[in-house]
Amino acid sequence: YADRSEFLADLLGKYRIRELSEKQIEAVDRVVARFVEHDKLAETSQFLGNDGERVPVAGVVKLVRCIHQAYPGDWINGRPDQSRFLVKVETAAGCVVVWFTANPPKEGATVNGKATIKAREAYKGINQTTVKNFREVKSK
Repeated sequence: YADRSEFLADLLGKYRIRELSEKQIEAVDRVVARFVEHDKLAETSQFLGNDGERVPVAGVVKLVRCIHQAYPGDWINGRPDQSRFLVKVETAAGCVVVWFTANPPKEGATVNGKATIKAREAYKGINQTTVKNFREVKSK
């Protein structure tokens, strides 16, 4: 995986000069594990439904990232500006679902709801479905 990671390439260059420390070896293991997980997901990922269709979305939140941080007093078009988050969910069926929200769930949480499909596209080799208007289904 050295050709896919500057970090690994750098460590392998250092390894040729001297032994790697235990922490460096643990770091290599973490990077390689991420590549293995990514490659597995790239092989098995599927798209979910068709554009404009309202579909159930149930899975585990794998990623929550703030893509825009609002600051107190920021206003856009007469409305208060809000922080936006990217949420990525992996379903049991091998689908990767992405949406943007101001109120994200926590990483590792299980979500169960419905959303409208906005787009279906590959990102870094992984098929993912972008949805909008995700609404959590209330359990009885």
